[in-house]
Amino acid sequence: MTGLSKKIKPLIVRTTGYYILHDEIPADESFLWHREKAIHFKGQISIICKKYTYHTFGYKGFFKPTMEECLKPFPSKYLEFLDYFSVEGPKDIHDLNLEPELLDKDLHKAVTTYYCLGDFNERYLNSSFGEINSSSSSS
Repeated sequence: MTGLSKKIKPLIVRTTGYYILHDEIPADESFLWHREKAIHFKGQISIICKKYTYHTFGYKGFFKPTMEECLKPFPSKYLEFLDYFSVEGPKDIHDLNLEPELLDKDLHKAVTTYYCLGDFNERYLNSSFGEINSSSSSS
């Protein structure tokens, strides 16, 4: 996971845009605790996919996702495309109470969004995956 955390960076999503954390953060530490170090991101990114992710907690009022928890459900065969991710967790107590069985397991449910730099479709088509798909469709 350490190699991934050097390549794949968390994004903080704000109403004013995306902010990137360049500092290396241990995979088992919450990157949200480093938000003040985030720098405005001006590049073009596209969404690869969104997935539910589950994050442990010591106290239900603290949402503290780690990079490891966010990256774990991402399909490994597409890792070459993954550059960034962001996570949206429970907003308030109402969100936490929607799934009490998760709280009993000391878990928060979140939605993690995975991004690539540039246009995902273009990168995919120019990859070995795209070559396989294009050659098989021309036969």
